[in-house]
Amino acid sequence: MIGLSEPEAAHRAGLMGLSYRVVKRDGVSYPVTMDYNESRLSFTISRGRVIAVTRG
Repeated sequence: MIGLSEPEAAHRAGLMGLSYRVVKRDGVSYPVTMDYNESRLSFTISRGRVIAVTRG
């Protein structure tokens, strides 16, 4: 996912049966729940591209 545009990464997550959320965009962090969800990806976005991904 790293290096993909946000829409492309979101599409690929969907194809894999995973949901996603953006936890940080261009240096701004968003409030998120701390629950662990194995079917969810958390993206960090910079300038429209995914620069980091965590699962859960």
